[in-house]
Amino acid sequence: MVDGFALSFVLVAVRDERLRHRVIDAGRSVGFAVRAATDEVDALRLLHRLAVTVLVIEVGDDDVQRRRLLGLLRGGTHAVMAAVPAATSDVVVEVLRQGADAVVDGRSTLEELGARIDAAARRAARYPSDVLAGRLIRTGELMVDRGEHTVTRCGRPVSLSHREFRLLDALAARIGLVATHNYLESVIWGEPSEAHRQLLRAYVRKVRSKLEDDPSRPRYLLSEWGRGYRLADLPLDTGPPRRAVRTGAGAVAGTRAAAAL
Repeated sequence: MVDGFALSFVLVAVRDERLRHRVIDAGRSVGFAVRAATDEVDALRLLHRLAVTVLVIEVGDDDVQRRRLLGLLRGGTHAVMAAVPAATSDVVVEVLRQGADAVVDGRSTLEELGARIDAAARRAARYPSDVLAGRLIRTGELMVDRGEHTVTRCGRPVSLSHREFRLLDALAARIGLVATHNYLESVIWGEPSEAHRQLLRAYVRKVRSKLEDDPSRPRYLLSEWGRGYRLADLPLDTGPPRRAVRTGAGAVAGTRAAAAL
């Protein structure tokens, strides 16, 4: 067991009841707190709320959507393990290629499952804290520090509310990829709904007003019509400082661009 992991979480998104209980018992046997997610949306929400060190997600032979999720879920301070109840060589190769750090199956003993979880946690811990995929996100003039809850755009801070930062944080974790409406609503409010969809649009406008030179022609926070939003993955800009964004109650207010409603 790695020092410092006693308060870390193993997040389990496994539908097979027998395998789910074995993974939970194995995680606890090597000193982790364990939480079980009810579905993919719940797993994504918990990833943003808990200090997850290892995510274990079930992937079946025909789970094309879940296989694609592996690469999306790989990031932040956690490792991703694919739980395959009846693993075949083809499935194992595919899930590893899609982004899983390791694969476990229904034949694994409790001791083996515990050892694999512990090993995955140790591998994740070897990365420098500021390079862990998902902590420092850079795009253009923008840098999001997900650990410190700060967002800088070449230096000078502007206040973001807690929910505004959660929106940007969820997008930054998947930079260059579409974050669906349902996913963003689940991260920010716990569940998707029509009321939350309207609120999401309002928060997008607020964040754009603080990040964009021209919010009506956004460079960073892009709309994917009918699907969701995306944080653009832009070349790093090393030009002169202009302004920055910082979250939290003590942030210094800076110049804001006019919001386009």
